[in-house]
Amino acid sequence: MLQPARRPADRAQAGAVNALIFIVVLILLAGAIGLWFVANEDIKRFSDQAQEEVAKNKKLDADYTAVLEDFQAVSNTVGFRNEGNISSKTEPEAMQLLIDAAKTQLGSALSSEGVTLERVITALQSQLTSRDAEIVQLTADLNTERQSRQSQSSSHASTVSSHSQQVAALNQQISDEQARADNQAQSDQQRIDDLLASEQNKDALLRQVQRDLADAEAASKRSLATAEATIRSLNQKKAEVVPQGPDGEVLSVSDSGAMAFIDLGTRDGLQPGTRFEVLRLGAGGGERSMGTLEVQEVNEDMAMAGLVTMADPYDPILPGDQIRNPHFDRSGGQHFFLLGDFPLTMSREFVAQRLATLGGTVDETLTTDTDVLVLGYESPAAGEFAQALSTTDDFILADKLGTRVMRLDDLAKFLKY
Repeated sequence: MLQPARRPADRAQAGAVNALIFIVVLILLAGAIGLWFVANEDIKRFSDQAQEEVAKNKKLDADYTAVLEDFQAVSNTVGFRNEGNISSKTEPEAMQLLIDAAKTQLGSALSSEGVTLERVITALQSQLTSRDAEIVQLTADLNTERQSRQSQSSSHASTVSSHSQQVAALNQQISDEQARADNQAQSDQQRIDDLLASEQNKDALLRQVQRDLADAEAASKRSLATAEATIRSLNQKKAEVVPQGPDGEVLSVSDSGAMAFIDLGTRDGLQPGTRFEVLRLGAGGGERSMGTLEVQEVNEDMAMAGLVTMADPYDPILPGDQIRNPHFDRSGGQHFFLLGDFPLTMSREFVAQRLATLGGTVDETLTTDTDVLVLGYESPAAGEFAQALSTTDDFILADKLGTRVMRLDDLAKFLKY
């Protein structure tokens, strides 16, 4: 069956009731939530208080344990306890007895009242430090005394050693002097014996020397006579030979007159570079110089020579003219010895080379085979102390041997041939 429709007033009343119910429910719910928050805060506060009490109890337990540990550590350090019981504590009565005994021993080092173990230990440390300082000082004094005695002992030993060495040295000197005296006596006696024997030998030797001197004097006279004879013979041998005639003649002359052939060759000992003076015989046997020829090429029996100088261009050299060189020797070249210094324009090398070209030989030393002594200049390097060439041994020997002396001017003339 269908319900009858509600009226508007009923519907409004029902809505108000429902709203009221909803408000009441909300108020109850809010109150319940507030009670829950209040109860929760109380629970939290009670919990925090309980935790604080627990923490306080733990701290008290820890402090008590620390106090017990500290007291136990002090007891372990101080002693005066039953060592057989680990948990036993220090007995103050026993400690007081020891403190009283230490007070009696230390005396004025401790005050009459308020003596504690700390003060006893401090006083003992002070006395120990003082004793250590005394021990260090005593040790230093002992070391100083020991070093002093060691130094004295070493000085004494050194003095004894020095005296011993001096005594040994004196004994050795006495022994050496005695030995020298003995040796000197033996040596003197031996010298006396030797002198006596020497005198006898000298007498015999003197007689022998006198005989030898007589024989030597006679031999010297014989040698001197022989030497003088030899020198005279050498002087005669070394006497300059004046050329008696011409050395050769001109065979032919070229048309220009500049070249000529002569009758001398290698078989005559002729060398290229040798110069000859050309002579022409005049009436009555007189000689006239026509010029100078210099040998250029040499064959066995003839040589070609070039004209060097001509006396008269209008009177040329002709075949049959005679040639002559005062120093040319068909029998062989001459030996020369150079003495002294030579100028740059005529050095030793130049002179030796030129003489070799002319067939001569330069000797290193002056001997009996030397034909000519070429005399140069005295050495300027020696200054005022220069030795005169005439006083040298070579010059004196050449004079004794009769060796012909040629000076630089004569050498220049000689070398022009």
